[in-house]
Amino acid sequence: MGSLFSSPKPPDRKKLAREQRQENIANANLQRDYNRIGQQGAFGGSISYDPVTGAQTTTVGDQGQRLAGNFDQAQQQYFQTAMQGPSDSMGAFNQAWDMSRQMMDPLFADQTAAKENQLRNQGLVPGTKAYDTALSALGRQQGDEYRRTALGLQNQMFGQSQDQFRTGLAALAPGYQYGAQAFMSPQVSPFSQVNVGQPTNMADLAYKQYAADVNARGGLLGGIAGLGGAILSAPMTGGTSLAGLGLSALGKRFGA
Repeated sequence: MGSLFSSPKPPDRKKLAREQRQENIANANLQRDYNRIGQQGAFGGSISYDPVTGAQTTTVGDQGQRLAGNFDQAQQQYFQTAMQGPSDSMGAFNQAWDMSRQMMDPLFADQTAAKENQLRNQGLVPGTKAYDTALSALGRQQGDEYRRTALGLQNQMFGQSQDQFRTGLAALAPGYQYGAQAFMSPQVSPFSQVNVGQPTNMADLAYKQYAADVNARGGLLGGIAGLGGAILSAPMTGGTSLAGLGLSALGKRFGA
């Protein structure tokens, strides 16, 4: 035990660190316990926590598993369709090309016959340069028209196959997404988190108590010093002892 005239002992920093750590752990455990609430979902799913380890267990429930199984088929079909990609458009192109040729070939044949008749009326005969040049020019025009038609059909058929592919994926996507997101979770209700506040600042408490002890010790020493002065200045009469003066001065000092 310290002397009356010794200063209060400052707080032990290592002890404060241990106490603060314990306080932080207790506060964290309290926060965890308040916010780990076992719940039951609408489809039989649940969330529960082990009271000792704090481990979380999540189940989707029997009904949720059955529903998820139904949507699993849509998920598999979705990925199969996605991996296959757009369908082959060559068959559709060939069919469209045949139909175009059925319309274009007779038209081009009529154009060629009309051109030959025109050239003969002008006095040109096959084998002459002017005659052959005119028919060659017409042939190039007709070939360009064939190529433009083929290119247009290719773009059209490819675009249609892309559209069909996207439409197929879009039709399967809701089942895949809904099944994966809606039924592979417990479907529990959210709740407002509880805030237990900050842990107690152990160092702040200790140093405030230390400051209070220092102030109290200083006031006590000042009072004793005043008592000493009163004893020394008191008149010494017959039969008066220093002890008596001291008790008398103490009584006057503290109102006794």
